[in-house]
Amino acid sequence: MRYCPRCGGLIGREARFCDICGHDLSGQRTARKVPPEYYQAQPQQREPAVAIPASPVIAAVLALGPGFFGSMGLGHIYVRSIAKGIVYMVVGLLFGLFTWILILSVLLMPLSYYTENEIDPAGLAIVGLFFAAIFFSLWFWQAYDAYKLAKMTQMPAVGGPSPQYN
Repeated sequence: MRYCPRCGGLIGREARFCDICGHDLSGQRTARKVPPEYYQAQPQQREPAVAIPASPVIAAVLALGPGFFGSMGLGHIYVRSIAKGIVYMVVGLLFGLFTWILILSVLLMPLSYYTENEIDPAGLAIVGLFFAAIFFSLWFWQAYDAYKLAKMTQMPAVGGPSPQYN
């Protein structure tokens, strides 16, 4: 048996290159006859990673708390649904910013401001309520979705054994 002088892998009798590491054997008449144990051990195959289940309660709290102020999607990012979390975050920030500006402007501006600038406060309130309805519906939906996704991480795979967590 011949072994590669570089990695210790088995090589064929007339081989010009090592099949494992690609070492050029053409300049050598014979390769060393050293068993592979002499060289570093071959890397062992790693066990597949086991996904740690996400807590549905933490996912819902992360979705509801910051989501109230427009920073939605944190529950999805916690559940490792990064793309969906980023989409919720961008849409939530846009709707949240616009909604909170409308709500605060209707609530905090004195009525004289609207009459002086010829702004219809009822129309502004209706637009504010429309955006608030969309914003709060999206807020509750993304919290429910994050909770549901976290629940799914706790379920065993279909047809497979339930995972063991230490």
